[in-house]
Amino acid sequence: MTSAAIHEAGHAVTAFHAQIPAASVEIMVPPACGRCGSPKSNGRNQGLRLDAGTAEDTLRMLAAGVEAELLWAESQGPVSDPERWAIEAGGVDDQGIARDVVDSLRTAGWPELDYRPPGPAPHPWNWPHQRQRARSAAESWWGQIEAVANQLVKCRRLDPAEIAAALNSS
Repeated sequence: MTSAAIHEAGHAVTAFHAQIPAASVEIMVPPACGRCGSPKSNGRNQGLRLDAGTAEDTLRMLAAGVEAELLWAESQGPVSDPERWAIEAGGVDDQGIARDVVDSLRTAGWPELDYRPPGPAPHPWNWPHQRQRARSAAESWWGQIEAVANQLVKCRRLDPAEIAAALNSS
């Protein structure tokens, strides 16, 4: 449950710093896996506005969930390749939204979302570049991410005012 809360908090805090209006976030805890007994949890942003910030900031915000979750997992100890893959797979919906954002800018000259290594002069539509930006942001804003995530674990759902209160208390 904490990893899902960290993921959603990564989105919320990054949106806050990009002046993208807050959206409600929540985490759900469905029944454990019937086959292996593994606990499950997932989260979601509700009413996320993709047109409220710059495209580059919106892409960074979408990448921030996975990057915050990876930072949290790494703080717990070594992260195996399968664990890293599972965390990154948890951000597939975020990547789908990122593709939608980039596709909406095709008429403005943006090509498809680019997954190649960013190189020395990365373009804003390069996903690894956005992940690097999101990682740096999550490291800088870690205290705020933890504060929002802790509130989210406690309440399971936070509306924009509650997110702002958690940010102001950190």
